[in-house]
Amino acid sequence: MKFYILIALLTMSTLLTAQSADEGRFTATLILGMNISQIDGDDAYGYGKIGLNAGVRGGIRLGKRAELATEILFSQKGSVALPKNSGSGRAYTIHLDYVEVPVLIYYKDWDVEDANGNEFQRFMFGAGFSYSRLLNINIKNNAGLDLDKFHKNDFMMMLDANIFITKNIGLGVRWSRSMPTIYNDEPAGSRPDYVINRSIILRAIYKF
Repeated sequence: MKFYILIALLTMSTLLTAQSADEGRFTATLILGMNISQIDGDDAYGYGKIGLNAGVRGGIRLGKRAELATEILFSQKGSVALPKNSGSGRAYTIHLDYVEVPVLIYYKDWDVEDANGNEFQRFMFGAGFSYSRLLNINIKNNAGLDLDKFHKNDFMMMLDANIFITKNIGLGVRWSRSMPTIYNDEPAGSRPDYVINRSIILRAIYKF
């Protein structure tokens, strides 16, 4: 499954690159980074789970300052509990693999010029929402959660900031949070009552 997702991402990247090569209305970006994640409601605290965040971004310029963008990402989230940060004193790991499709609106600012005379905006600030489809779950040790009760779909809100060192190369930081629960807590009143993904995402960006 992961192999086919990577092939799809690379194919989309090639198409977006060809489409945006003329510096016209469209943009294309490669993304490689990591999620620093936790799960609220799993009886542990702290952003202890490190996972991959990689894929492509395609954008439509809305004038000089604004851009509407969507991404296709392979995103690994979850939670790591150690005796010191677990309410129950148990150690376990929850690993969640998602394919993620964010949609964000960006505002660009601070016009600069590189040594070759190319103009670009140094900062991009964005906000939006994302849909994720759960591909795989792996739980090490007993986390008190049933694999079959994780929802296949996750809907998130997110904030994003990018700084470009050159016209093509940048760094990004993103915050995301699930809006509905990612876990079926039926029957009512059973624990956990509310389980959500939270992530801080650090990424390297290459914009064509």
